Amino acid sequence: MDKAGSSEIALHLRTVHFSLVLICILVGFSLFGYSSSEPNAIHQQFEYISRIQKNWMTWTKRFGTEQIKWLKDQGLGWPDTIKSEIYIPSEELTRKNLPQRDNGWTARPLYSPIYLYLSVNLASGLRHEILGLGWPREDETEFIPGGYHAVGNPRLDTIEEFRQFWNASNNVGAFIVKDISEVAYAVSNGEVKAALRWIPSPKRHQGPQLKLGRMNIGLIEVGDYCKDIKELLTSRWSPQFNVLFCGQVPPRLNEQPSQILVLPARYKDEPVPVNLRVWLADHFKFSSAGGKFEETFPELYDFVKKNPQMRFNDVERLLHSELQRERSSEKVEFLGLRFRERDLASWGAFFIVIVQIYLVLHLRVLSARSQVTDHVFKTAWIGLYPDCFSRTISLLTASFLPVAVLFYGRVQLGFSWPVFILLALGFVLSIETAKLLWRLPRQQANVTSSHVEPAD
Repeated sequence: MDKAGSSEIALHLRTVHFSLVLICILVGFSLFGYSSSEPNAIHQQFEYISRIQKNWMTWTKRFGTEQIKWLKDQGLGWPDTIKSEIYIPSEELTRKNLPQRDNGWTARPLYSPIYLYLSVNLASGLRHEILGLGWPREDETEFIPGGYHAVGNPRLDTIEEFRQFWNASNNVGAFIVKDISEVAYAVSNGEVKAALRWIPSPKRHQGPQLKLGRMNIGLIEVGDYCKDIKELLTSRWSPQFNVLFCGQVPPRLNEQPSQILVLPARYKDEPVPVNLRVWLADHFKFSSAGGKFEETFPELYDFVKKNPQMRFNDVERLLHSELQRERSSEKVEFLGLRFRERDLASWGAFFIVIVQIYLVLHLRVLSARSQVTDHVFKTAWIGLYPDCFSRTISLLTASFLPVAVLFYGRVQLGFSWPVFILLALGFVLSIETAKLLWRLPRQQANVTSSHVEPAD
């Protein structure tokens, strides 16, 4: 190729290089503008809390298993002798002359032997937000997240409920049952009818399946059917017991009254040192966490504070409408064309990769043909300048800048396979660009030395 042809390639490379830098800057600003606008910031924060709500059953199981293992390893108490179910045989019911005695009673003390909870302050008083229930199973821990098997619903249907949960999540406690009374009590019509001996339940039985709710002694009843239980049984249990498990026995047809089964137990509370807010931020890859809801999600809080009881579905629909209205109105002009900011942010990775491919193709041609003449190295393009500063700037702008913008787009737009594939392709192209640019000064030295006359 003649000198003119080589110079034309170099001049064309200068234009392509400049175009690549320009489009990277433009796409970078579009991504920044897209992510920093208020509706998009609100939407991103809403996406964070939606992932926590929608994946409640998954992350609570992981968190609960980790924390229970920690409690056990620290020797803070793991009640592996506490049974998840108790069984009152039909013979015992017959001996006490109680109805519902055909197959005995099988009872499960809920939240036993250990559960994790949050203390949440509401206008109506204090309630425990159940995270999950755990019990030993052979050599591992079985953990049932809250909201399943009647452990207690997470109750995060509204933004306000999530806010209360989030603000209490730096103070997770563990309720650990240490001992259960060997005697359960049958109560009917406000009277103690019988003290019943129970045995561990070896298998599932056909009789009534009782779920016993937890009631601390001295607190209000968990249901109307447990009213005044404490006063009825005060003289019957050992002072070591400080909690009651109470549940109603379903009556048979035409049978009145129904019975209430009460099981005294002893428990202790242990604090869990892990800050759940920080744990959730790490688990879901949030940018920041640790503060209260109002500090961590400020735009979302301002958006819903006039109506905090909005349900997640309602907030999602409202945000979708806001985003659609904003995206349809925002325009960016590039090369005489007008793009919506969202479209440019989304398609920017594709534009960058196309220009990278074009740049690599021309660099390869120049690399193969520039050995013929050194005239091409006199072209006014920074990629051909021999000094260290120029070489560094050309490598940064042609190799590092495209990858940085592609990665920034991946962070702002979230994961999707097209974005990930473009990021991987852009990374490969940047490495190839860096190699070709790095060889040019060496080729220039070789060409120059080949034209020097040998000394006499």
